[in-house]
Formats: sequence, structure tokens, C-alpha cells
Amino acid sequence: MSNLLEQAITASSTRLEHLSSRQYFAELVSTLSELVAADYAVVCELSDDQQTGHTLSVYGRGRYLDSFSFPLHNTASLQTIMNGACCLPDRACERFPDDQLLQRFSGKAFLSIVLKDHAGRAIGLLSIVFSTAVVDSDLLTHTLRLFALRASAELERSRHEGSINQLLTTLHDQNHSLLVAKQIYSHTSDGIIVTNSDNHIIYVNQKLEGMSGYSREELMGKSPQVLFYGGQTENVREKMWQALKLNGVWQGELVNRRKNGEYYSVFTSVSAVRDNQSRVQSYVFVHKDTSQERAAQNLITYQATHDQLTGLLNRYEFNGRIDNLLKENSGVTTRWAFFLIDLDDFKEINDSRGHLVGDQVLSAIAARLMNSVSQGNLLARLGGDEFGVFARVERSKDSAALVQSLLDVFKTQFILVDGSHYTLTASIGISFYPDDAKYAEKLYSEADQALYSAKLEGKNTYAFFNRSLKIKAFRQQTVKQRLHKAIVSRHIEVHFQPIIHLQSGVVSHCEALARWTDEELGEVSPEEFIPVAENYGLMPELGYCVAEKAIKTMAQLNARTAAPIGVAINRSPQEFVNRDVEPLVNIAKTYNFPAELVNIELTESLMVKKPEKARVQLRQLQSHGFGIAMDDFGTGYSSLAYLRKFPFHVLKIDREFIADICERGEDYNLVKTIIEMARNFKLHTVAEGVETKEQMLLLRSMGCDYGQGFYFSRPLRADALVDYVMSSALPQPIAHTINRNKLI
Repeated sequence: MSNLLEQAITASSTRLEHLSSRQYFAELVSTLSELVAADYAVVCELSDDQQTGHTLSVYGRGRYLDSFSFPLHNTASLQTIMNGACCLPDRACERFPDDQLLQRFSGKAFLSIVLKDHAGRAIGLLSIVFSTAVVDSDLLTHTLRLFALRASAELERSRHEGSINQLLTTLHDQNHSLLVAKQIYSHTSDGIIVTNSDNHIIYVNQKLEGMSGYSREELMGKSPQVLFYGGQTENVREKMWQALKLNGVWQGELVNRRKNGEYYSVFTSVSAVRDNQSRVQSYVFVHKDTSQERAAQNLITYQATHDQLTGLLNRYEFNGRIDNLLKENSGVTTRWAFFLIDLDDFKEINDSRGHLVGDQVLSAIAARLMNSVSQGNLLARLGGDEFGVFARVERSKDSAALVQSLLDVFKTQFILVDGSHYTLTASIGISFYPDDAKYAEKLYSEADQALYSAKLEGKNTYAFFNRSLKIKAFRQQTVKQRLHKAIVSRHIEVHFQPIIHLQSGVVSHCEALARWTDEELGEVSPEEFIPVAENYGLMPELGYCVAEKAIKTMAQLNARTAAPIGVAINRSPQEFVNRDVEPLVNIAKTYNFPAELVNIELTESLMVKKPEKARVQLRQLQSHGFGIAMDDFGTGYSSLAYLRKFPFHVLKIDREFIADICERGEDYNLVKTIIEMARNFKLHTVAEGVETKEQMLLLRSMGCDYGQGFYFSRPLRADALVDYVMSSALPQPIAHTINRNKLI
């Protein structure tokens, strides 16, 4: 549907422009039905008391249907009247079982827009019905709005014309004079001109005076053509008089000129009034000023094609214009570049300062980008904090210069109205036409792959799409799809690495580690599938799967051991932020596993990104009895502040500092400092990556509480863990000596 709005605008301005009344409504419903692939399209008129609807034109499944009336009480149509629009993408019949229109068409999806007169009163409905559920209901509703303005005006005009013609017929039958007709004309909202048989003006109403700027005295005795724009084609006037001679009526759009020289568009209906001998006595011109409707139509068109915040092209229009450019230049060896710009860490501004400030920053960025992108190239906001540029590049250095100018946009701070300053960077992915792709969506997709590569390079840089990225992207998509399937089917395995109490040799805890062997991909490293899970939002489901399997396994193991063994479970920031603590609480309750035996391991990036939410959730975990460990301690920047603000029980010293602890004095001093600091904070320490006896003995002498690494054991499958634990001849637990009755 990417071109749906463009097609709707085209249809409105071509196929429907010169039609009116029943011809217009008939063409409208058939055009609309075909355009959006609806099963039925309906225009209906409302009764004056808005209790009944009567269809003016119905088109469905390739044919026009007979008109019918239906009550509006307790219907989706009544919802449309009340709210201005109604969107039921699914189960419409079930929601409104008394709706005769829906039941007649077995409508599963129903979208409708109210048609209003100039006073804002509902006079009709424009509706589409589908026998199946619809997905992009927002785009369909927007399409309906494009047609609703003209449909409203046409329905109002038709109602007025019907009333006027009915009164004129009555007056003619009663042989009344035109003086009586003046009473009718003076109460209509349209401009009225009455001429004699020679087409000289004998009457204009007050509305026409206000519309044209001419007084009645200035127009009397002149031809109505005095109002016509002189540049209007002679062909239009010829068609008008031919239609009046043949049928006695003509309808169409004209451009008039006010007395002050302004041009304005009018929808004009001309009727020939005949006497009993069928001789023309007069002509009646009904002018409806459509300038405001034109302006509103232009506004809707603009809103359909532009981002409302920044005024830049939106993604639909951007893609459409790119494809049009490429079609126009299909026979020319022109090279184009697609630049996909994504702001680095923009979400932190929205989270910390709110979306209002975020919107101001986006507007400021858009203004700078407009100054950087030369005329003739395309610039768009593609959504969120993504922008797109499509530019002609004759030589390689052209693209290099442009990408540098785009990065330069972010070199200086953004200063908002309130004086606040923001420093931002951006990453850019670049693809080329025709080298990489030959249409907009594919160029976007491949620029997105290059953008991902730029992000991995550390952000604030750019990357070009190449074949290796394509292979990598294909692999990534395959891993994503297979991983999702593995999570759903619970084919993710959990391995366990023992954590040893260094003074006693007791297995205190086991860290649960996700492992995955796929039937198609084989063994997939956590270093590959964990980033994929984080990038594509799979971490909450993956984390839940690992937590459930880990706690279940440890509960079964503890049923066979004399002393309980705990479990350490990693949670990513994404998983932590997007879910509350209840799933963990429920898993522990399900397997009757004490929360005190569960340590939740977190990296400090969570505290950086969501400090307030992190504090609340850590407190909740603490209140339920869970232990909380900071993983990879010492690799960040603000760890000391976190120890003071957040309820941690354990610090895990990163393996980076353990590897050379026996050889490097700097590492020795750093680890010793961490251990002493933890003791002062009444926290326990776990050293990761212990691989030699010398490291173990040194750590024990330094007062480190626990060790984990290949010296003790590699990560083990569940069955191997049982053998390991049962063969370790574990001594009695020393849990009573440890704070909060925790093994860690």
C-alpha cells in the first residue's frame, strides 16, 4: 500500500474531478473499492433526525447493488457519526450484531468517515467493508479522509440543489413569478445568479455578492462571464452551453475572479428554466466556493506526504519519489546514494527529558539537515530518530563529501529555546543505486545493514553496504528466525558453571548460561545469538526460558544434595526494563525454589539507561528475597555510585583483571582494592575467569569470597552437573555465616 495515498490523490483529481451527483457517488464507490481492495464501498445519506441511513451508491465485488435504508441505532455507523470516524479492523459483525449494513455484507472489518455540511452537521457517511481483517487501518482511514472532503461538499450541494429544484418546480407549477423564487435564493449558502433567456443577469443573492466582491447593482444586466477567469479555456464554456442546450443542466468546476483580482474556485451548477412550451425563460447559476475545500485538500495531501513534526518528507512519500526518480532516469547511467542517518543514543534524551524536548531536538536536527542537503536531492524523516537522504553522486568523492557534511551537522551543540544544550552524534549507513539495489525499499534495507555495521564500529561514523554485509545480514536474519523458533519450542539449553566458596571448597552457586544447537545451523555461539536476541527484542522471552530451565534444574538437583546450591541468572537491560519481577517470582514459586538461592546478575549499563526504573525493580527483587549481583565490575565508569544507590549483594570481578593477577602488580592492586571496597560495603565478591591454582590461592589469600572459572569446571550440562556435585563430597554448608542467609 506504499502508493495508496498517491493513487487516491490522483483519482480524486482526475477520475472524479468533473463528476457530480449520482455520477460522482457511483464513480467514487467503485474507485474506492478497487483502490483499497475492499469488498464493498458505500455512500449513504443520513435522515434529518439521524436515526436512519439511506445508501446513495453501493459497489461491491465488481457490481453496483440496489440502494437500501437501515436504522442507525446500535450500529458502527452511529459510532462514526458520534466520533467523526470509526475503525474496526476485525470482528466488526461480532461487535455490532444489530447492524443491518454489516450483517448484510458479512463485514469483518469496517472503516467509515462522517460527511458534514458547511455548518459541521453530519449529513452522510463514506464507508468501506472487508470480509477479512485489515492490517494497515491508519493508512486506509487516511485514504477515506482524502475523499471525504469532496464527498461532503457534493452531498451538501446535491441536497441544496434538490431542495431548490423542488421549490422551483412547485413555483413553476403554481405559475409563481421569479420574485417568489428570490425568497428561496436568499436562504441558500451558495451564490445564486439568475439570468434572462439572453443570459443577462437579473438577480444575484447576497451570498454571491459576498463571494465575488461585486454588488448587485454592478452585476445587473451583465453576463455571468464577467466573473469568469479570462484564462479559462474556451472549451469549458462551449461544453457548458452544449450541455444546457441538450440536457438543460451543466455541472463542473470553474475559476472565478473576485473584484479585487483574487482567483477562487467554484463548483458550478447551471440549470435552464423553461416555460410550458419548453422555451428557456432563464438560467440559474449556483456557485459553491470550494477554495477552503481546496486548501483543506492541499493540507490533507501535505499531511499525507510529510512528517508533521519536522515538515520533511515522510517515508511513504520519500520512497515514492525515489522510485519515480529512478524510473525517470532508467535509461541514464546516473549513480545515486541512499544515506540512512540514525541518531546515537537519542532514546536517552526522550527517557530523561521527555518527548517534548526530544521533539524540539529532532526539529533542530531537521533544520540543519535541510541546510546541508542541496536542492534537487531528497530529505526525509523516516520515523523516530531516523532520517534519509537520497542524492545524485557522479563520483565517489561526491558521496564522501556529502556524508562528511551530514556528520558535520552534529559537531556543534543543539541549543533549545529554554537555553538547554545537547550534544549528539549520528551513525550513517550508505547504499548505492544501481550497484546495490534498484528500488527504494531495497536501498533502505541495505543502507540499514550498513548502518548496523557503523553502530558496531562505535557509532559517530559511517559505513558503506558491501557483499560481506549482505552475507552477514542474511546470517543474522537466519539466526533471528531460528532463535525465535528455538525459544518458542524451548530448545534452548542451559549449562551451569559452578561457583566455589574459596575458603571451604563448597559449590555455592552455579551460573546459568544459555547454549543453543540448531538442527540447521549447528552449534551457535552465545557471542552471536545473544546480540541478535538483544537487537531484535527476543531477550525477554530468551531470559524467561533460561530462568525457568535453570531454576527447575537446580530444584531437582537440590532434592538430591545435603546442602542447597543456588543459581545465578543473567538478565540483560532490555529484559529487565521491559518486564517486571513477577515472572521470576512465579517461576521460583512454581518449582518451590527459595528466592534466597537465586542471584540476579546485571551489568551497570542498566543503571545508566534506566536508573529510576532500575532502582524500583531492584528494590522489588530484594523485597522478594532475591540476591542481586553486579556483573563485570570494574569495566564501567560509575560503579562506586551504583554501590551506594542500588541494593547489590555481590560484585563479580571481571576476568580481564584476573588473567594476569599473578604477574601484573597493577591487576593485583586493583583486585585487592575491589575486594576491600566490597567488604566495606558488606558485599561478597566473585572472581571470574579463575584458570590456575596460583590464581585461586592468591584470591583466597586476598579475602575474595568465591571463584568461578575453568580451574574449577567448564560450564556443564545438567546431567554432568549432577555428577560433578555428587562426586565433590560436599561438606556441610556454611550458609549460617553469611549475611541474609544467602550462600552468596
